[in-house]
Amino acid sequence: QIAGKDFYFLRFEDIIRKGNEVKFNPDDWVAGSLDSLQREFDRLDSLSQEQATMVALESANSDTTRMFFPTENRDALDSFFEALYRTKDSSEQVRIIHYGDSQIEEDRITSYLRRELQARFGGGGLGMVSARPISGTISASHSYSNNWKRYTAFTLTGSPLDSKRYGSMGITCKYHGNSNDPNFPQPDKDTTNQKQSQNTNSADHDEEFVFMDKNKGYLTLRPIDKKNPKLFEFNRARVFLGDVQENIQLSVVSNAGQFQENIREGVEYQSFEFKFNSAPASVSVTFSGGASPEVYGVSLESETGVIVDNIAMRGSDGSVFVKFDKTIAQAMFKDLNPKLIILQFGGNAMPSLSGEKGAKYYGRQLTNSINFIRRYCPDASFLFIGPADMAKVVDGQLQTYPVMETLIKELKNVCTENNAAYFDMYRAMGGRNSMIQWVDKGLAASDYIHFNRRGAEKMAE
Repeated sequence: QIAGKDFYFLRFEDIIRKGNEVKFNPDDWVAGSLDSLQREFDRLDSLSQEQATMVALESANSDTTRMFFPTENRDALDSFFEALYRTKDSSEQVRIIHYGDSQIEEDRITSYLRRELQARFGGGGLGMVSARPISGTISASHSYSNNWKRYTAFTLTGSPLDSKRYGSMGITCKYHGNSNDPNFPQPDKDTTNQKQSQNTNSADHDEEFVFMDKNKGYLTLRPIDKKNPKLFEFNRARVFLGDVQENIQLSVVSNAGQFQENIREGVEYQSFEFKFNSAPASVSVTFSGGASPEVYGVSLESETGVIVDNIAMRGSDGSVFVKFDKTIAQAMFKDLNPKLIILQFGGNAMPSLSGEKGAKYYGRQLTNSINFIRRYCPDASFLFIGPADMAKVVDGQLQTYPVMETLIKELKNVCTENNAAYFDMYRAMGGRNSMIQWVDKGLAASDYIHFNRRGAEKMAE
C-alpha cells in the first residue's frame, strides 16, 4: 500500500492464466450446444429403444451442460415426466412453480419454459402473481391501485409479517386507504355488456351482508407476450386469501364474464375459482371492505395442461421457506398441487461465502427449505438450477468469484441427499469467466451478475 493505494505483484501463474483465457461468442456457444443436441436426437431416432437409451445415458453422463441426476436410477423427475405424459389423455393440470432470485424477475427464463412446455403439452395462462409485483414482466400488463402494501418473507422488496402468514409465494399483500380519497386511483370503467352474474361458489345471497365499499384494492392482469399464444388461452381465475377480519366483497370482471363473491369475516384461508365461458382479454380483481384480507396470490390459468408460476424473490438465497406459516403454506400448496418445484438460487449466497465450511452451512439451509416444501408437496419432483457465473475484481482483475465452484459442488451434494435434479447454469454458459463474455456481447448487465432479457432467453433455451 503506497499513498493510500493498493498495488499488487503479478504472480507467474496469473500471467499464464491470463494468456490462456478463452474468449468465445455466447451466441455461437449456445447455438453449438443446441445443434449438438439436435444431432443427437436425430441419431437416437435411428436406433432401437434399448440402444437409444444406452447412447443417451452415456452422452448425458459425459456432458457437464446436461441435467445432473443424483442417483444411478436417474428418477428424480420421473413423477413429473409421468404427469406430462398423461396430459395427452387426461384432464390433469401439471403445475410448475419456479422460485428464484432476481435472475428470474420480469418472468425471465420462466416465460421461455412456460412457452415451450405449453406448446408441447397444452395448458395456458400466466399462472400465479402477487397483487403488487416488484417489477414489470415480459408476459403481462399488471396494473394495480397504489394502496397495496407488500409483506415478504425475503424482506428486500417488502416488510416482514410477525405472523409469517405468507402463503406459498412468500408474499402477502394488503390494501390500505380509502377509495374516496382524491389521490386514490379509480379503476377503469367496465365497458362490457354482460350482466352481473353471481359466482356459484357463493353462499351469501341475502340482504344482511354488509361491507365497507369505500375501502378497496384492485389489480388488472392482461397477457401481452405474443410469442406464446397459449398465454392467452386460460379459462379461469383463482384468488387465494385469508385472515378476513371484516366482511369483504370480491369482484372479478372481464369481457368473458363477471363474478361477485361475498366473504364473511372469520375466514382463515380460502381459495376462490371463477370460470369463464371463453378466454378473457384481461381480468380485473377488486377487494372491497373496511379491513383488507391477506391476499396471497391471483392466478390466470387453464384447468388442464401445464401452468408455470414465476415467483421471483429478490435478494433471497433460497433459505426463506422455513419462515412461512405452516398452516397457510400447507393449505395453499394443497390447492396448487404442483408437480414440479424449480429452485433457482445460490447467487445471493456467493458474496458471504469464504470457503467450503460456509458452503456446507448454506447447503444445510437449502436442505431445510426442500424438506419444508416436500412435506406439503409429497408428489412433486424437484429441480435445482445453480447460479450463473458471477464476476468481480480479484487482485485487480475481473474474474469469477473464487468460491463459485466450491458452492456448485455443495449444491450437487444437496441435490444428491434430497433426490433433486440439478442444472449447472455456470457450466452451461461457458464456465469460468464466461459472464465477462456474456456482458461483452450485450447478453448480461454490467453488474456481471444478471442476464438481460436477451441473455435470459438464451440461457432458458
